[in-house]
Amino acid sequence: MTQPDLFGPETFLPPSPEIVELAQAIPPAIRFGTSTWTYDGWFGDVYRRRYGGPQPAKRLEEYARYPLFRTVGIDSAFYDPPSEEELSAYARALPPGFPCVSKVWERITANRFGQDAPQPGLAGMRNPDFLNAALFKENVLGPYSRVFRDHAGCFVFEFQAMRGKDLPDPIKWADQLDDF
Repeated sequence: MTQPDLFGPETFLPPSPEIVELAQAIPPAIRFGTSTWTYDGWFGDVYRRRYGGPQPAKRLEEYARYPLFRTVGIDSAFYDPPSEEELSAYARALPPGFPCVSKVWERITANRFGQDAPQPGLAGMRNPDFLNAALFKENVLGPYSRVFRDHAGCFVFEFQAMRGKDLPDPIKWADQLDDF
């Protein structure tokens, strides 16, 4: 025998009729969204409840119910690719077919290590994993294709500014991207 939930099933308050009407006027092919879904300042607008701590999957579930948002960015993937467990939790929180735009891990898109390099002494050094397709397939594309396929929209490759000695020859740069 299971103990009944003291507070009953979790419910979300419906959005205002004005927001619903505005959303219905947007053509289905137009998708508005934000680069993340964990902004505390959205309480009262997007979120109808307050969240203690990150709770990303719970927040994502409520975000996806907001009628004006039909997509979202997984901005945190730039710093570390989400695990299959995280992606599975996100998938359970989303309605079918709700697409997510995901940044690609900076380990693949950074030509040089920044001040936050993974190991001491690497800051400013060339990144040997820059545009490493095998690393992308294993650590980014693999988990998405296994557990998040229904929600994987596009991947955004955010590159550092390249100037001076890092400014690539346009033809070589195009070849690097093509090889990837």
